[in-house]
Amino acid sequence: MDAEEFGSPIFVKRAPYIVQEIASLADAIDFLSDWPEHQRELIHQTALQACYDAEDGHKPLSAAHHAFIGFARQVAILEDPISAMQWIAACKKRRAQDRLIVAKLGGIPFRFSPIADKSGRISIIAGNSGKQG
Repeated sequence: MDAEEFGSPIFVKRAPYIVQEIASLADAIDFLSDWPEHQRELIHQTALQACYDAEDGHKPLSAAHHAFIGFARQVAILEDPISAMQWIAACKKRRAQDRLIVAKLGGIPFRFSPIADKSGRISIIAGNSGKQG
């Protein structure tokens, strides 16, 4: 583990349906620096200063970690880590399955669309989405 990586990642809602992992001090500083200026309040300033102090060695990394969690909780963007990790694992599994399907089709890119019938069963409709090589 990198000296500036958090012991456990923090998951925050970046936008609807987008969850971001904050795994290190650099991630936290980047996230806080990108926070909209019109939404920056005292909790934001406190978290960012704790991160800078940890970066400079004036505070322990755990202080920055806790300050960022406090910020995320206060602005209601903190996500449950277990749910977020399960979602990430499911996405990775899905991407691996998609790569396997494309590989079985000879590497020709296909577009897949899920279609539900009246009974709720899901079917996958595939169509060629690219030129054959």
